[in-house]
Amino acid sequence: MIKYIFFFGAFAIASWGFAQTKISQEQDSKDVQATIEQLFKGMYQADTSMIRATFHPTARMQTVYAHKGTQKPALHTENTIDGFLKSIAMPHSEPYNEEIQSYDIKIDEHLATAWTPYKFYIGKTLLHSGVNAFHLIRNEAGKWQITQVTDTRRK
Repeated sequence: MIKYIFFFGAFAIASWGFAQTKISQEQDSKDVQATIEQLFKGMYQADTSMIRATFHPTARMQTVYAHKGTQKPALHTENTIDGFLKSIAMPHSEPYNEEIQSYDIKIDEHLATAWTPYKFYIGKTLLHSGVNAFHLIRNEAGKWQITQVTDTRRK
């Protein structure tokens, strides 16, 4: 009888711990998605402060593309987040609107990745589509920040 009580008690504790972990992971996924959504809301509103808050200070941005003519793969790296922010801050008559089609988020403790197919519009005109691959970390304050984003672009 004592064996059964011990077994059921251990099972209950393990089940509770699993449920708490699952709740925590679900919240983390929501928080990661909210960080990415804040980035694109900031782009739409041309709000560089909103955008900057989503990035870790050492973050970088890259684009994978095919060279015209040869179609050989190439990689472009934005030197700083400041360069990206300057391009957003420059006056433009229509908003930049990156529509995320879906989120595939994976998390292990303080590291997260997000795979997000997208379509990028200027105003109502589709400019290109592709996939974003985000890396995020949880900072010391417990907030998720983007450390790396690499995208593809197709016309």
